[in-house]
Amino acid sequence: VNISRSLCLLGVVNHFIACGWYAISYIPEERGRTWINVMDAEERGIGYRYTTALHWSLTQFTPASMEVMPRNTAERWYTILVLLGAMVTFSTFVSSITTAMTTLRVRKGEQAKQAENLRRYISENHVSIDLARRISAYVTSHNLIIKQRIHEGDIKAIKALPELLQAQLHW
Repeated sequence: VNISRSLCLLGVVNHFIACGWYAISYIPEERGRTWINVMDAEERGIGYRYTTALHWSLTQFTPASMEVMPRNTAERWYTILVLLGAMVTFSTFVSSITTAMTTLRVRKGEQAKQAENLRRYISENHVSIDLARRISAYVTSHNLIIKQRIHEGDIKAIKALPELLQAQLHW
């Protein structure tokens, strides 16, 4: 969900950057030399122009390239500003995906460890097959291996809180 939300946000940001790229080409004093001139010469429609601007915007966030490039000072400055923002944004995006995947991997590892510990306990204590099957069915149906309630003692930060804050928390 977080990754999907980040992708949607990135899409919206790229839309606005593309609109800015399109708008920059209509600055009156720079109108003679713009990327839109190429579109005019090829008689491209508004749909193609927008998708070209969106494509340009997306390439600023990745190592990709395309044939559209700045043709004047305003477009060049806009490109530089977008690139600076894109470096930070894309790095943050990749970092959030990495964090989400690491968190998921850790949770799955904890679940696998708990399941293995239950199997070992059953085996080492010679629990009957019927009882082991019933225990496994109960644990699975109630998601006991997946869900574990967090207790106050598990959180070091709560132990470090002043007594007044701890008392308010307990209340």
